[in-house]
Amino acid sequence: MFPSRSTILFTLTCTVAVFLWTQVALSFPYPYPKLPTPMSQMSSPHANWYSRSTPLTEVWTPTAEKLLFGLFLNAPADPEGFICALFEPNIVVDSMGKTLKVPQEDFDAIVTLASRSSDLPDTGSFRNAWRIRHPITSKPIQILRYKQTDGSLKETSVYGYSKDINILEEHTQGFTTLPDVLMELFGLLNEPRTGYQKGEEDISMIAKIKQIL
Repeated sequence: MFPSRSTILFTLTCTVAVFLWTQVALSFPYPYPKLPTPMSQMSSPHANWYSRSTPLTEVWTPTAEKLLFGLFLNAPADPEGFICALFEPNIVVDSMGKTLKVPQEDFDAIVTLASRSSDLPDTGSFRNAWRIRHPITSKPIQILRYKQTDGSLKETSVYGYSKDINILEEHTQGFTTLPDVLMELFGLLNEPRTGYQKGEEDISMIAKIKQIL
């Protein structure tokens, strides 16, 4: 028995209606920001520099004269976090407040990246931030404080830094993705955060660094 003409018309009408509704729905913006597909991943010939560093055996005190730069963390769970700081000639203080001697080749490369990052144009936003696009808000912001030749500190921040995502929330000073120098530098500077245990850090050492940064 063949379906009646009215049944065929009804079926066709429903099919067309569903198709049109789908097209209309797709024409509206996605209700939440879609997670961007990574355009590149952080890579560096100096990756794992922190694991190649060795603990400093002699007594050492951080000074403003030897300071080069430091990286800090502002996150909901850690609003005054400390990641690391680098001092001449090749010293790093990690997030636990431990002091280590960095292989000179790695140290020089990281310092060069930091210097190049200071030459980037200012973003015009709070804390000179480059904002990575994420599907949710309230991501941590990492703040680099770099000592310039005149002794002043310049801040360069990255909101929502990730080694896997470099797409910016909006065009920033001609860039649509995080500048390569920041992608590499922040990736390297996050290595001293490895093994961080809140409450176990050397509070005295970190306080001394914060005083000069």
